[in-house]
Amino acid sequence: GMSLRRLNIHHLQWSQSEYAFALESVCHRPWPPGYTPRVSNRKDVCPVPESLSEPQPLTREAIFRCLEQGAHLITANLRLSRFFQQRFASHAAATGRPVWLAPLILPQKDWLLQLRERLLITGQLAARTVLNPEQERLLWEDIIRNSPEGENLLRPRATARQVAEAWTLLHDWQLDFPAAVSDGNEDTEAFANWCRAFRRRCAQADWISAAEIPASLSAALAESAPAANPLTGQTLLLAGFDELVPAARTLFERLAASGSEVRWLLPEAVAEADTRGLVEYADEHEEIRLMARWARQQVETRPGGTVAVVVPDLSARREAIVTALSALLPGEGSAALFNVSLGLPLNRYPLVQSAFNLLSLLPRRRLEPATASALLLSRFVAGWEAESRARALLDRRLRETGEPRISLRYLIRLASQADRPWHCPELAAHLQALESRIGELPERETAAGWMQLFSRCLGAAGWPAGRSLDSREYQCFEAWQKALSGFAQLQEVAGRFDLRRALAGLQQLAGERIFQPESKPAPVQVLGLYEAAGQQFDALWLMGMSDNAWPAPARPNPFLPLSLQRRHDLPHASAARELAVARRLGRRLLASATTVIVSYAASGASAEQRGPSPLFHDWPRWQPPLWTGEDWLTGIRQAADCECLREDPAPALGRDEVVGGGSRIFRLQSNCPFRAFAELRLGAQPLARADIGLDALARGSLVHRVLELVWDTLESQDCLLQLAPQALAELVADMVRLALREQPQALAEPLPGYRELEARRLQQRVLDWLELERQRPPFRVRETERSQELRIAGVPIRLKLDRVDELADGSRLLIDYKTGAVNASQWFGERPEDPQLPLYASVSGGELAAVAFACLQARETGFRGVAREAELLPGVKDFNRLAAAREFASWDELLDHWKTTLERLAAAFRDGEAAVDPEGDACRYCELSTLCRIHEQPSESPA
Repeated sequence: GMSLRRLNIHHLQWSQSEYAFALESVCHRPWPPGYTPRVSNRKDVCPVPESLSEPQPLTREAIFRCLEQGAHLITANLRLSRFFQQRFASHAAATGRPVWLAPLILPQKDWLLQLRERLLITGQLAARTVLNPEQERLLWEDIIRNSPEGENLLRPRATARQVAEAWTLLHDWQLDFPAAVSDGNEDTEAFANWCRAFRRRCAQADWISAAEIPASLSAALAESAPAANPLTGQTLLLAGFDELVPAARTLFERLAASGSEVRWLLPEAVAEADTRGLVEYADEHEEIRLMARWARQQVETRPGGTVAVVVPDLSARREAIVTALSALLPGEGSAALFNVSLGLPLNRYPLVQSAFNLLSLLPRRRLEPATASALLLSRFVAGWEAESRARALLDRRLRETGEPRISLRYLIRLASQADRPWHCPELAAHLQALESRIGELPERETAAGWMQLFSRCLGAAGWPAGRSLDSREYQCFEAWQKALSGFAQLQEVAGRFDLRRALAGLQQLAGERIFQPESKPAPVQVLGLYEAAGQQFDALWLMGMSDNAWPAPARPNPFLPLSLQRRHDLPHASAARELAVARRLGRRLLASATTVIVSYAASGASAEQRGPSPLFHDWPRWQPPLWTGEDWLTGIRQAADCECLREDPAPALGRDEVVGGGSRIFRLQSNCPFRAFAELRLGAQPLARADIGLDALARGSLVHRVLELVWDTLESQDCLLQLAPQALAELVADMVRLALREQPQALAEPLPGYRELEARRLQQRVLDWLELERQRPPFRVRETERSQELRIAGVPIRLKLDRVDELADGSRLLIDYKTGAVNASQWFGERPEDPQLPLYASVSGGELAAVAFACLQARETGFRGVAREAELLPGVKDFNRLAAAREFASWDELLDHWKTTLERLAAAFRDGEAAVDPEGDACRYCELSTLCRIHEQPSESPA
């Protein structure tokens, strides 16, 4: 049952002859006929250069022969290691061998750790614990936070990251410390102090950082006899390195001096590019869109070929590139046609997000509404397959409560209600088990202790047992387990800490770990600049090559003296070095494919771009061949066998059918008949949103209630005029307090002082409005908040008129309070945008003198409406002077027009007229576009 093809037995640290003996003994069978393992390193196959001054060319076939002889291949990055592993497997399979020894192909950092283990076993190296990246960064952060220089830092974690980079530069370039930083500014002085503290802490605990490993290995080899070199007689191939830093160069020279054969390889160059060109695009969006069409064209015309898209700022463009390629190169899992080398932070994957949603319950046993919603809809919580519908209804119920925070006990109580449609017994049981676990949590614990407690809490909550995990999700789960293990290792550096710090540390760790699920090789590879090192392709597209992006600007490390960085030519230290790196990298990329396209955007999101990179000025302008087909969504739509219906009315309103909405029926039917049908008859309402404090609707209701209470007390303008200012202010303050007491849980858990602020706001707003009421002609408030039920064209309507005033001549005036923007011009036309006040005018009865909105906005206070004659309300024109109403000869004709228009709208709603026919900007605030699919009809979509 052993898979010899995938068994990497080099990790056992044996010679190939020992491998052969061991495998033959374990498997109880001889080597397959025709296969004889070779154990010698023939110099005529893999000659060794006399120095490591410059890389030397070597064909891929020669590299494979060296690997068959037992050579070690050390690569600059993990992706290149996988590239050679895949190519070697294809090469070995093509020779017809049923089994072969997996060669040792490792990225440099892993190979260094393996060499260190060999020297530890032989006693040539003192045993010290190697700090992993998280441990080292936490140690730096702790040192910085507790230093005098770090007391006032706003972002100590970001500072720790730059300090760690400076520490690595010091050791990679073998710079003397502290002399290297003795002639700097206060930043370098702080860095020197932090380095001393770091060395002292490491010496006390017997730790060593990853940056110190090459130097320690070189020193161990220098102190030992040449025969003690564990790699004596072994060939070492270095691939994908544009340069060897001095520490690595010293180590490889030590190995070469003690009997190892070291060869620094150039990537195999393909034939000189027979097709190359420079392309300019208007912006980055167009560049990405047309790159995707080119990639699809290459897949169609180069079956079995490999296409590379190299992007310098891949992290910034990743989402847009994935979207564009997904539309033209669909596929999932093993059938994927493209692969992006750069993954996402681990905490952005849904599986891990659901874990953190559960863990966020631990400190306070409460959830934000958005977190509670994500948790209920997560498919990774046990019972999801059986309870997904009920959990969606539970989510809706939680939104309707308007609670700013959802307690765990409240969530359990709702989920346990057996007589409700949102009953989720399995969810309730797991949350109950989680609550029991929370009660057992200690106040302080080590990182390893918190890791175990977090795992137990997640297990109690049923994570991730909602359904069977697919391959990508299982890989994500394994990455999560590794992240927990990495978090547990922090106990080597940190002591005991509380739950909040533990959760924050785990969140930061998951946010800094980039995860990309493994997948089979895809024909289109999207790579970063340095990930394409050493690989060959059939066609290559190099994006983003504008003159302000490439060569990259210098970015010297702020914690090392600039003069030191430039003197030793450290990475990113100067524009001259960036230019040299760009030229070297450009030559390597241009030699990796026969078809090379370089593109740039003439303008970008941040600044205007001037032109192409000067490295490509002499390239010919060229338009690459692009795929002219449709994307997959358009293809599906065009392939659909659709049935055209000339008329598709909704069912007419039933005689006993109850429809809510009041005046909204007319507004929605006028703005878009489909929205009126969907919201009012199908119940397709958007989910409620919980806000901290009062939302706009609740604030408007408070204003209505306060004014209702005030005018129920005053009853007329005469009483208002007789009240002294102080007495009026006290009256309004009393009414505000009464209205706030009536408000439900929106004010149950306010921010500190929120109720008092809201009370002052309301009081001032109402007093400002009453000052305007003083300036009106005499009136008496006849009715406030009057409810009225009636039928219009057979449609039952329930209305509530905010206020009806009676003027001195006995005529009536309708007023509706508004705290948002209004405009009287919205009341006119065959499809009025806001027919609320025309509706009130049509059903009011009696002699009507004017209709108006009372605008109580923070920026503006006043009346907006239309009147039979001037001077009835401050700022309200008579209908003859209103542009939208000039076509009407009299006030009565205008009222008749409104009545006719509203009856027609009601009849259309009654008869089931539900066409997707928005008027004006009706779609701007509508949330039903996925239901009506108006945006899938480009010719009919609103501007």
